[in-house]
Amino acid sequence: MNNAIFKPKYSFFIAFSCFLLRGSVWGQIDSSNIAPYDIIISEFMAKPLANGKLPNSEYIELFNRTSKTVNLKNLRLYNDKKYSVLPIFLLKPNNYVTVYKKNAQVSFKAFGDTLALDSLFTLSNPNDIFYLATRGGKIIDAASYDLTLYRDSKKASGGVTLERTNVNFPCHSLGWDGSNDPNGGTPSRPNSVNSNDESLLEVDRYYLKSSSQIGLVFNKNVDSSSAFQAINYQISNNLTLRTDSIIRPLFNEIILKTSDNLKKDIDYQLIIKKTLRDCLGSSQKTKGDTLRIKLPETNKIDSVTVNEILFNPETGGSRFIELYNKSNKVYDLKEFKIGNKSSTVSIDKSMLFFPKTYIVLTDNPMYIQEHYKTFPFRKNILKLKLPTWNETTDTVILKGGLPKDSLDAFTYHKSWHNPLLANTEGVSLEKVHPNKPSSDAANWQSAAQTVGFATPAQQNSQFDTTQAITSKQFFTLQRKKISPDSDGFEDFLSLNYRFDKTGYSATITIFDDKGRRVKSLRHNDTLGTEGSIEWDGETEENTKARIGIYILLIEWVGPKGETGREKLPFIVAGRL
Repeated sequence: MNNAIFKPKYSFFIAFSCFLLRGSVWGQIDSSNIAPYDIIISEFMAKPLANGKLPNSEYIELFNRTSKTVNLKNLRLYNDKKYSVLPIFLLKPNNYVTVYKKNAQVSFKAFGDTLALDSLFTLSNPNDIFYLATRGGKIIDAASYDLTLYRDSKKASGGVTLERTNVNFPCHSLGWDGSNDPNGGTPSRPNSVNSNDESLLEVDRYYLKSSSQIGLVFNKNVDSSSAFQAINYQISNNLTLRTDSIIRPLFNEIILKTSDNLKKDIDYQLIIKKTLRDCLGSSQKTKGDTLRIKLPETNKIDSVTVNEILFNPETGGSRFIELYNKSNKVYDLKEFKIGNKSSTVSIDKSMLFFPKTYIVLTDNPMYIQEHYKTFPFRKNILKLKLPTWNETTDTVILKGGLPKDSLDAFTYHKSWHNPLLANTEGVSLEKVHPNKPSSDAANWQSAAQTVGFATPAQQNSQFDTTQAITSKQFFTLQRKKISPDSDGFEDFLSLNYRFDKTGYSATITIFDDKGRRVKSLRHNDTLGTEGSIEWDGETEENTKARIGIYILLIEWVGPKGETGREKLPFIVAGRL
């Protein structure tokens, strides 16, 4: 009788244990069945300190975004050197676990749930990419480690973790910040930084990989199934597109393949449609875009010049150098080198450099974009480890990729700054006119205070307009008033244009009566001989423009390099 009672209990215990280990109990997800971004990398320590407030160990924190318990067994953490297999661990919904390398002198148990592994890769300073994947190779989440993500040089020096700014928006590849916790991090606990991700999915940089391959680098990770749908892309001149590949593990870079090779001297328009989805499958925050594509030239003699340089940034700031393409040709930025007397740096990323445009090279693009409000020009800013330039005097050299292609060289001096400035930290030197010699001290001035002492990726505040602007007028407003209230009456502002020949391009920007940028309508876009451009009253922040007086600033470039500028005032009206 006792045996009859005992055996069923023993059998039940064994069966229950098997179900538990396989993650098959009710409300539980086996690691092989989890979807991308169910479990995310929410925090990591890449540079611990022996005298810090946290244990002296690198760690990676994982967070369960689902409503079910997930068994982490057989999930793998990778970087380019090695991987580690996670053991059985039941991670509850909305819970964190800290993963670190087992060490007798180090423990994170006092902070919460932990996983101490016998082996875990070491993150490479100052940058690395690592990711979480299933045993079958499906990538669940990835993180790109970069010191600029700290947004604070003191935090980046060590002892502080990088935390995801919002665990509900894992698509943003730059959505990280240095921890604000007094300990320097929050292992196994909610992050100390938190912000809503209001940014739109859009192209940060694009390039030509070959005459039939176009590379798109996004500010967010994209949904891979959406990225492979040809309906999300369109190109002009009777070509079609398909997705050639998507770059793992971040899924923020796509290579498109054209149906035929691009032809020299033809301008193509590539449309990224708003139906493209981010990594969570949403297209509600997709901006869409129209990109100009053209095969680059190779001859660079007398084509590109240094137009602005910030060699002495303020504390915690970032240096930059601005290049200007004064030619009528398109180049690949990867063909250029920047240097001083002792060394040169090759630009390691491809990027199309169009006529009469500016490109900014900087150690910290995020700082430049945030500090100088260059958001509309983010495609014109590229990260590059710049040469070291002295804050008093030094030589700047620009080369075109070949020894004979010496494009620009000059030696600046701090005395070139405005003598009335008591402090020149964070103040750039701007060229007065790009066609005048860089070696001429009179051709450089300190950037104006009214623009924040620098104009990266934009026309210089000290630009001498008298040497470049013609008196031609090509643009007119159909009406000088807009009432964007969706009542069917004057809801759109129509800007008409008519040129005397083909080959014109224009940058068109709306400012309010205080000189603040409201909306960028066109940026170095090629225009036909005549047409119309409409504005619906929506600002860069996706809000309706307020009632008041506004200015349309049009800066155009002709087929022979001639330039012009037109200002057209108008009124935004509405009900009070």
